[in-house]
Amino acid sequence: MIDKREVLRLVAKRNADGKSTSYHSVVDELWLSDEAACEHLKRLWQQRLIKPTEAREPGSEYSLVPGESIRELRFRLSERGGKRLKHWKREERREAEEGWRW
Repeated sequence: MIDKREVLRLVAKRNADGKSTSYHSVVDELWLSDEAACEHLKRLWQQRLIKPTEAREPGSEYSLVPGESIRELRFRLSERGGKRLKHWKREERREAEEGWRW
């Protein structure tokens, strides 16, 4: 099962390579259905972890406008998304050092 960390890591990797990420990129690279890829991107966008590459109208920075589809947008990592990835990496390192236990 693919979680939001994996999708966010993909966006960050593509961002570092100078590429934006579309739902199609997520489908191709993570082997998700079109619907699942779109839902992951919507959630990450709503949580402000990614942002569209195109300028948005005020009030639609973090959501679709009527008649718009997530399939039309391309995304890049937001500053908040970068911070979240760093946080997760620190947590994973700490857990590895302490050893995972019940």
